[in-house]
Amino acid sequence: GRLSHLHAMGGFMSSSKKRQAKAKALPLPEDLPDAPPALSSSPSGGGPIDKMSYAEMVKQFYEALVCSIIRPPRAQYQLSDLGPPRFPFGGRQHRRRDFVLRNEAGQDLHCSHWEPVPEDRPSPTMPCCVYMHGNSSSRAEGLDILTCCLAVGITVLAFDFAGSGHSDGEYVSLGYYEKLDLQQVIQHLNDDPSVSMVAAWGHSMGAATALLHVVQAKTPQQELAGIVVDSAFTDLEGLAHELVKDGKLVPVFVPSLVVSGALRMIRSTVQKRARFDIKHLAPIKGCDKCQTPMYIGHGKDDEFIPAHHSEQIYAKYGGPKELILFDGDHNSLRPATFLNGGARFLQQCMDVPPSFALPPTQMRPGRLPWVNYKRGGSAAAMEDAEESALWAAMYPALAGEAGRGTNNTIQQQIQQQHQAALKDPARQAEVALKLQELGFQPEVAQEAARHHLTVEGAVAFLLHE
Repeated sequence: GRLSHLHAMGGFMSSSKKRQAKAKALPLPEDLPDAPPALSSSPSGGGPIDKMSYAEMVKQFYEALVCSIIRPPRAQYQLSDLGPPRFPFGGRQHRRRDFVLRNEAGQDLHCSHWEPVPEDRPSPTMPCCVYMHGNSSSRAEGLDILTCCLAVGITVLAFDFAGSGHSDGEYVSLGYYEKLDLQQVIQHLNDDPSVSMVAAWGHSMGAATALLHVVQAKTPQQELAGIVVDSAFTDLEGLAHELVKDGKLVPVFVPSLVVSGALRMIRSTVQKRARFDIKHLAPIKGCDKCQTPMYIGHGKDDEFIPAHHSEQIYAKYGGPKELILFDGDHNSLRPATFLNGGARFLQQCMDVPPSFALPPTQMRPGRLPWVNYKRGGSAAAMEDAEESALWAAMYPALAGEAGRGTNNTIQQQIQQQHQAALKDPARQAEVALKLQELGFQPEVAQEAARHHLTVEGAVAFLLHE
């Protein structure tokens, strides 16, 4: 009866006795702490669940959950995905400067700063907004806010967190160490004589980073003029419980006690590998004492981090604040109402002079500033066609591998692990051998081993065939 439930996880849950017989074929990860005590009964009131069945259930999503926290898919992109190094916009020439900063851990952070060229600056000093991307994304995600920020006279600096994009680092930490990367960027901007004030704009992991920073900033030099928070979570542990309960992380029912036990083990593994405690990932903690102005938004259809997380942060936040809920999910392109609203909010927070704003007559609606300058007649029609083509080419950089990325669900992580394992000849031979020990013919066993990385999954495949 459980075959249909486990099919999506790439495996087959056999009976209790069969699971006990195959215990040696299903080792837990090497750094997995001891499993909690065995459960006495199933959550649905059915038969007993022994310790091995508990371990198997945890193993199905354990490693994938760890990877979704500290090693999600790394965004791949080229510098050409960031647009031209120089472009006209609103009657001014702008440029993109690419450079590298080094964080406290000695890791290189790859950065890009979009600003008017020196001869077209409205002032020798201008305010800057630091854009921070999500956990499987990159600085290319910052393209989303270029038009709205440059239009009101705010320059934009986007960078790859350590462990993301082109930057050094093996792991991400959903804000724990990213806030130190942000401090390094803020220090760089404070030392730049062309920057007057600094604000921050973050999505998902970047949003958590912004909140963690303003909660913990201890010196005036580290204070931000304002923050825009897009799709933040209240605390990681609570979010994990919520997503598993609602079936968003794994496509099968997982008892709450299993989730609690897995999170305890995951906490230990994350501490060992990435050296931080997931219990400290609670952006909502301490935000009642924050005074930095905050503009917070969330997609109404976000199933990865539900909108009530932003609503709870907004309700508790102590400083000036605005909340906007917009149509869209966790990774959909943000509507102009949210983007322009965020830019105007920062414009007020940083008291940007009206003379810094670009003339509205020089612009028309568009997401990418280097195709926004005004022309007339047939040239305008040609520009429309060029913008459509360019936007079609740039969309993957914003919403795909090089942009916001995809939701890092456990199901996706498991699929990636399966694909990698299926290409391992030694693993195929091991599964085939165990199937032959169960009585399957060699050619049948080899065929099943090419489709599934576990004995249970291969048996399920053969039963289906």
